[in-house]
Amino acid sequence: MTLEAYQLGDWQAVIDAHPLESHDPQEWLRYGVALLQTMEPGPDVGKQHQRAALAFVQAEKEGATKEEVLAAQRQSVLLSVQDALKISGLPNLKENTEPYCRAQILHLHGFKCAGSTFIWALERATEGQVAYLESDQPNRRLPWQHVSQHLRTGRHQPKAITSHLVCLPPQDEVSLLKVAFLRRPLARLLSAYRYETRVRNKHKQLSLERYIRRHRSGVLANYQTRHLSPQQEEDWHDVRGWGARPELIDLERPDLFVGLVERYDESMVALEQTLQSLGIRLDLAYPRAINTTRSDQDVESQADALPRKLLLESTELDERLYQRVEARLDEHINSIPEFDKHLDDFHVRCQELSESLIEIKIKPPQKWTRLSVAES
Repeated sequence: MTLEAYQLGDWQAVIDAHPLESHDPQEWLRYGVALLQTMEPGPDVGKQHQRAALAFVQAEKEGATKEEVLAAQRQSVLLSVQDALKISGLPNLKENTEPYCRAQILHLHGFKCAGSTFIWALERATEGQVAYLESDQPNRRLPWQHVSQHLRTGRHQPKAITSHLVCLPPQDEVSLLKVAFLRRPLARLLSAYRYETRVRNKHKQLSLERYIRRHRSGVLANYQTRHLSPQQEEDWHDVRGWGARPELIDLERPDLFVGLVERYDESMVALEQTLQSLGIRLDLAYPRAINTTRSDQDVESQADALPRKLLLESTELDERLYQRVEARLDEHINSIPEFDKHLDDFHVRCQELSESLIEIKIKPPQKWTRLSVAES
């Protein structure tokens, strides 16, 4: 409601349009900034400061994190300095002062890693405030800088972002929390094969062995390690942003949560608790798994007959990463008081959703936002 006026710098319009009954933390942040920007010197300046402070307090009550509040306050200071420089005739600040609120969650959507189920939960929990951002070139990674710029210049500031192709950003960029899910490497590879040959009817004449041999030196080999690896300059030139850099995957990062598909419910409870520690309360329950590919006995039999060396070439790095993630998840779960009680509550919420008539739609590819990625 107040976003357009805020982006135009029409502070009085932001104040006039602000609904005092609002439960949107972003509206309260914009209201607080507008109050600071319209303060006038005089005997009432103390009251003006108090109104702005109360706006930021209300933003926190409605779900804004302390980090978001500090960012909004810093934004107000930068805007004030910007105005002062214009009046004085001094050169403008080089720092980008476009309004920029990071999303709460960036979902690094791994192919055949429970992504659709998680996006369904995000759509419900954020009341549809999920942005689907992808590269405009098939299979070419999306630099996180493009997403950051999109957030700075876009009119819409989503609570969550999901992307198959975005690269893992640094800690202070794009979102407060980055979320990904890993799946047992062979199970994920078989699911990808079934999906491409049975659902998409692509490579349908290829046996599983020929399929793996065709892709073992490309993105599908150790795909999950490539997907979570921060990309260096050489990775863009050599493999279009899909370099396997396991040494760069820091699972201790406070802004990175990696769950496991095989332990999805446990991962969801741990994720909800992580979000709560950041001042974000999201109910990530779901009614049922979405977009799953049925198992196929013929494919399973083919997998059993595959040479071990061939499988290792395609999954060894992912297996090691999976073991690291599982150990990290166990540590996280053990640190949560009464975890079993939280898990039982989560199961109750899921059961209630499975019995309800709630309808949540995931956006189809034709409605995704494609960001331009120039060839290097």
